[in-house]
Amino acid sequence: MTSWTCPNCDRTFGRSNRPHVCAAGMPIEVWLAERTNPQRRAAEAVLAIARRYRGLVIEAVGVGVLIKRARTIVELRPKMRWLDLSFISSATITSTRIARTLEMSAGHVYFVHLADRSDVDAELRGWLTAVFRAR
Repeated sequence: MTSWTCPNCDRTFGRSNRPHVCAAGMPIEVWLAERTNPQRRAAEAVLAIARRYRGLVIEAVGVGVLIKRARTIVELRPKMRWLDLSFISSATITSTRIARTLEMSAGHVYFVHLADRSDVDAELRGWLTAVFRAR
């Protein structure tokens, strides 16, 4: 899959001329510092998993953290009481931890609320590992 890099902000996207807010990302440390302690711990646990895989781009922007290859496959978005973790998977996942599911041609987008690091347990690590290995 070919990616496109915006000539103005140097961000990469899965399709050419993708609509976006043309602003450079921020250092991940800055984004993490803006989170509550529980959100920061949860985000750091997810990022530790992502950093084990080559070819992933981790981009902190105003709305959250995007983890991508050619396209975004995992997002972390802060909410008032949790981080909303979303990921794309071709697998069908049935769990009470899934807060919301969207169907799409590439599979499903699953949303999980992360209140703290303890929510990034073996089950969630397994889902993310499968996503990072598959894409």
